[in-house]
Amino acid sequence: DLHCPVMSSTDKEMLQLGPSGASGSEMAALKRTVVIVGTVVIIVVVAVAIVAAAVITAVLQGSIAGTSSATPSPTASPAPQTCCQVAGSYACDGWCSVTTNPEVVPNGAEYDVLTNYGPPSNPTLFVAMNLRVPHIPLVELEHYTAIPGNCNEYTGFTVNRTTTWGNSTHTKNNFGYQVFYQNLFFNSDCNGYTKLVLGQAGPSCDYAGDCTYAPAPIFCSVQCTRE
Repeated sequence: DLHCPVMSSTDKEMLQLGPSGASGSEMAALKRTVVIVGTVVIIVVVAVAIVAAAVITAVLQGSIAGTSSATPSPTASPAPQTCCQVAGSYACDGWCSVTTNPEVVPNGAEYDVLTNYGPPSNPTLFVAMNLRVPHIPLVELEHYTAIPGNCNEYTGFTVNRTTTWGNSTHTKNNFGYQVFYQNLFFNSDCNGYTKLVLGQAGPSCDYAGDCTYAPAPIFCSVQCTRE
């Protein structure tokens, strides 16, 4: 008969151990540890991937933004010009350069009254200026129209000039026939303008009333302020 030895308690414990001598509970704990570590590693890898993607996106967006800023933007259309309402009364003073030497003389106090007129379709096309210089004294009528492309700059000339200065010959031969070419440049606040007198077409007369029908060298810069 085969003899079956009786298994001792030590042999029973050995059967319950794994290949490395670990018990079943220890093996289970080891498996749980491996699972936890693996999960942590996966989470870390995913987090790193997300951060890397965010960094790459930011770099690309910065590059695109830099390229966009380097590209010249289209030139904005200029704002429409505000046209001054020129009608009103103005007090003026300034200086004139006369004769060919030249000689600088004061223009003296001057008072201008501007009035718009024109056809029904454009009632502000022209400006009539009634001008008076008390110290001479003289009164003068000038007409202007806006320069195309700039509604605050005007060009015009004298159409009539009368005075009590001098004798009757002077009044008859000089004033009423003189023509002065002039430009007006209104300030940005529309409360005044600079008048440039660009020359006298003639005739030119002296204080005694002796006149010559020839252009006279005269150039004035007169500053006017709305009253």
